[in-house]
Amino acid sequence: MQRSEKTIISASTLITTLLFYAYAKAAGKESAPLVMVGAFAGTLIGEAIADSFSSTTQYNNTFIYAKGSDSR
Repeated sequence: MQRSEKTIISASTLITTLLFYAYAKAAGKESAPLVMVGAFAGTLIGEAIADSFSSTTQYNNTFIYAKGSDSR
């Protein structure tokens, strides 16, 4: 896992955790369980985003090399 993927996952986890915390406070509910669910959901979202970026990059590199423009 690259550093940028870890950053994406951490940022999405932080954002969803804060959103779930704000929802819990606004709704007058206990915040601890909702914050844990928000962190889990944020991790899943971050993993999906990081996978989509890495698969797109991998596809682009494969396309360039398959085309025959390898300049190494």
